[in-house]
Amino acid sequence: ACCSSSRPRRPCSTAVSRLDAVFYFLGDLRDEVGTPLLLDIAADPAESIVVRADALEALATIGATRTIGALAEIATGDPESPIRRLAVAALGQTESPEALPVLERVVAAETDARVRAEAEAAIEYIQVYRELEDEGPLQPPV
Repeated sequence: ACCSSSRPRRPCSTAVSRLDAVFYFLGDLRDEVGTPLLLDIAADPAESIVVRADALEALATIGATRTIGALAEIATGDPESPIRRLAVAALGQTESPEALPVLERVVAAETDARVRAEAEAAIEYIQVYRELEDEGPLQPPV
């Protein structure tokens, strides 16, 4: 049961499995109601890196623009590079141009190449999303 997860780094623990279920449920709801709790967990260095990563993945799925400030702090200041990388990905999922200055700072100052690459991808994602949004709905061919 708890050890059947496809993620190899996950500890075999019923508690973590239950947290996984809660995080994925909150993410799948795509409702911002759970974002304060998820942000608290993601920013808490006392939590395990696995639990923090799961909270960030749920936040990325939700994509709430009101999370940009807190995600920016994690993306630029957390000591764990996997956590910074997931925070950067979550910033991209907000699809908000408000996240661009933070992502550009990460590209300029980040020492981990994977985090920088994630920031570059997030910038491109937001820019393409905005271009498509500006073009309006696709029209059927005539």
